[in-house]
Amino acid sequence: MNTLSRKKQGGFLLLEALLAILILSLSVPAMALLFQQAGRSSTAAGCRTIALQLAQAEQEKLKAPAVLQLLKENDERVLMRGGAEYRVIREKRPFSLSSLHLCQVDITVRWSDPLNRKEMCQLKIAALRRQD
Repeated sequence: MNTLSRKKQGGFLLLEALLAILILSLSVPAMALLFQQAGRSSTAAGCRTIALQLAQAEQEKLKAPAVLQLLKENDERVLMRGGAEYRVIREKRPFSLSSLHLCQVDITVRWSDPLNRKEMCQLKIAALRRQD
């Protein structure tokens, strides 16, 4: 009777151990891919945030009337932020609405993410400024 109870309390079977190893060998690479994708998404979100901040800064600059008069037809600047290159492009063009002659300024921020895919954030602004 004593020998039967010892056999029931024995360790794992070889089949159970192999099954556990198989489950681990399939789940660990899947988890690694999941963490890699999460890192890529975080990097892309950071790039979008920086581009949005740059576009908003350009929008704030246009609120001053003197800046709008000094603005050339097309203006492009290259900035380095967070290890990435950002291009801030301002395009000025006339915009007529009945008797009003306004100036429209398009602000475009372009950048390449670390995966070398082109991404673009664009913000258009119609400045309510009379063209004389």
